[in-house]
Amino acid sequence: MDTLRDNIERLSAICRAAGAVIAALLAMHYIDPIGARATFDEILHRRTHRGREAAAAA
Repeated sequence: MDTLRDNIERLSAICRAAGAVIAALLAMHYIDPIGARATFDEILHRRTHRGREAAAAA
């Protein structure tokens, strides 16, 4: 039962983090609708496996 509780707590933390990311993206879009997309693309590229490989090669 402790394992189930631990898993639920981890999932809950992930959901809270995802809610924070969504809120930040909405705020970026509200503040700068045109630049928000470029910023999001750049952040996403840095966070993906391919993006990290490209950054390491440069």
